[in-house]
Amino acid sequence: MRSFFLIATLCAVTACWPAGKRPVAQAQFCITPEHGPLELVDTFRAIAKDEGMDLLSRGAPEDALKASRATYKGAPLPQGLEVAVSSSDDQDGFSAAVSGPPANEVMMGFSEGHDRRLSSAFAGRVIARLRQKWDVHVVSGEVGMFPLKTCSPNKA
Repeated sequence: MRSFFLIATLCAVTACWPAGKRPVAQAQFCITPEHGPLELVDTFRAIAKDEGMDLLSRGAPEDALKASRATYKGAPLPQGLEVAVSSSDDQDGFSAAVSGPPANEVMMGFSEGHDRRLSSAFAGRVIARLRQKWDVHVVSGEVGMFPLKTCSPNKA
């Protein structure tokens, strides 16, 4: 069941890319008690604004995220958290989803736009910004994503 959920999440994360294109970068990290899910969505919102992109969020309602700010102690994130940041032409951007289990792990992928160099630079800026708060692991496209042992809610 765990493998099925992981595969389903990866498909959800990568579904936004045009056929035949691979993500220019992939990353994964754990939400922590110090920097919870609402802060993550706020960070994605700020990235979208700074980059002149659109934020699309579905799944966990904003009130569930706000409630988690006060109570999050490494417990599972609100179910169904999915966020995407994309350019107006839907070419550049990233999508992120809570992978589960563990339920505090986020997986994300960056799409390749019109210019691979610009897309890679965008991915680098986003990852650097996320690393200011989270321990972000860049994942090789050849290897893929696997659950991070450091994401155990007991260790968060």
